Amino acid sequence: MVAETLPRLVRRSVDAFPDNEAIDGTTYRQLDTLVNRYVSGLKDAGVQKGDFLILLFGKKSVEGAAAALAVLRLGGVHVPLDPSSPIERLCTQARTLDRTPTLIVSGTTSDDAKCADALARELGISACSSLWLKSTGIDATTDVSSPEDLALILFTSGSTGPPKATPYKHKQLSASLIACTSALGFSDKEKACNVIPWVWDGGNLDLFGPLLHGGAVVYCHEGSPEDITNMIRKHGCTYLLLPPSLLSAIPMDAISKLRVLVCGGEPPRPSQFPQWVAQCPDTRILHAYGLTEAGILNTLYDVTSPCDSLFIPPIGKPIADTLAMVDPENSEIVLSGPRITEGYMGIDSSSDFIPPPNILSNEYYAMRTGDLGRVDENGFFHVTGRSDNRLSIFSLRIEPADTEDAAFGVPDIDFAHLFVYELGDGEAPALVLAYHASSMEFTSESLGEEEYQHAANRYEDALRQRAADVLPGYQVCAGANAASNDETAHGVSSLTDFTISNPRHISLWERSPASFLEKRIAKRSHLLQQKLTGWGYWMWHRSKLIYEH
Repeated sequence: MVAETLPRLVRRSVDAFPDNEAIDGTTYRQLDTLVNRYVSGLKDAGVQKGDFLILLFGKKSVEGAAAALAVLRLGGVHVPLDPSSPIERLCTQARTLDRTPTLIVSGTTSDDAKCADALARELGISACSSLWLKSTGIDATTDVSSPEDLALILFTSGSTGPPKATPYKHKQLSASLIACTSALGFSDKEKACNVIPWVWDGGNLDLFGPLLHGGAVVYCHEGSPEDITNMIRKHGCTYLLLPPSLLSAIPMDAISKLRVLVCGGEPPRPSQFPQWVAQCPDTRILHAYGLTEAGILNTLYDVTSPCDSLFIPPIGKPIADTLAMVDPENSEIVLSGPRITEGYMGIDSSSDFIPPPNILSNEYYAMRTGDLGRVDENGFFHVTGRSDNRLSIFSLRIEPADTEDAAFGVPDIDFAHLFVYELGDGEAPALVLAYHASSMEFTSESLGEEEYQHAANRYEDALRQRAADVLPGYQVCAGANAASNDETAHGVSSLTDFTISNPRHISLWERSPASFLEKRIAKRSHLLQQKLTGWGYWMWHRSKLIYEH
């Protein structure tokens, strides 16, 4: 275990590489000065050791990274939240914490400030602008952080829908970043393309990992395949972490410029890794597996040439200090080690987090991941499914009950079911919410097709509004076709035309076990091909979703 704090590890890079680029053209010396300004501003705002601070930065910025490091230097706890989420969800997240946050710090945009003010009113606390905080003075000496202190809280849905606060102590955060970057071979020559927002664990690896080694971070703000490609080509990026469905849209000539490509978060298509290996011989290509609660990356598999033309690699072997096994009783993957958190904040999570001594360790907690797996004859781990109905989003998770409950909040909807719809070979799956409303069934008998479609559209509008009120932005669909017997309305051709109101890239594990309804849909049975009165379908295609921050 690394007995050090993140601010002190970054300060070592400042001392060793003061003129190296740190973040988006800002040098380590300049970054350190900015951190010192934020330390002074936060002290003037009354921040003390142990305080929880919510940081709302909708757009990646040097200021956000500096503000986070300043919070940690003062012994505070960094709680990054997404200002594009509904206020209701942000309030739920904040109230999950075991103490009331002291301050909300808004980012550099007016939307950030509006969100911070609204959340502050709901919580009865203060908010201030990051632009004001950095203007009050400079404090280059204060650093009261300790390895045993809480440092960071990331939210994940865990195995059920409500957001769960996952706490990192300084020693766990530092150990996680060092373990991951050491396994990836980071150095002062690294230039990371940071696509993932910092509200996710992968975003913290992308942002702070290179800073431990004197490397550079290049922010990719739009997150589209075109933007990612341009960043790699323009800045000579050497490292990229993404799920396979988004990587499939990145040109091979851009991938071939990378030193290391890390792919994880969802099952890849069988043809992807063989193509990358064959066309990018100088790029180290890794298949990764990891959990927020277990220290970001837990296993890695180096995919080397030659490999079969249709090849889904294992997730590899445990890295660094990770302990892993497949429980012989239920085939569930279990993790342990010093980077494992001790449970979610504020709720009973004893069924998922097992204190020592346990089946893996006499010293550290063990975590039941909910992922089913096996170990092959070479000792490599493979993920084979889920022990529950959860759908995974890269570094976040969708619990179907969240979206289904949103549907049940619309009057007269009496059935809702969220599932993955496999379109066919070479196509990324769609996410589908099937719902039934008894009044639509009645209406279909008394109205013509056009009037019936208008009635169905009203339900779709109500669903969208309900989802926008209670779900995070990345789960809200902006367009779909409802309750139609037209095959093209639900087939491959129309799914590619769907747009998303607040786009993110969604990555899905296959839902397991499949329900009876799922199997019917997957086989393109009469539920999609024939008119069943009262039914509607709300679909969105994951290839249209991109990281927005």
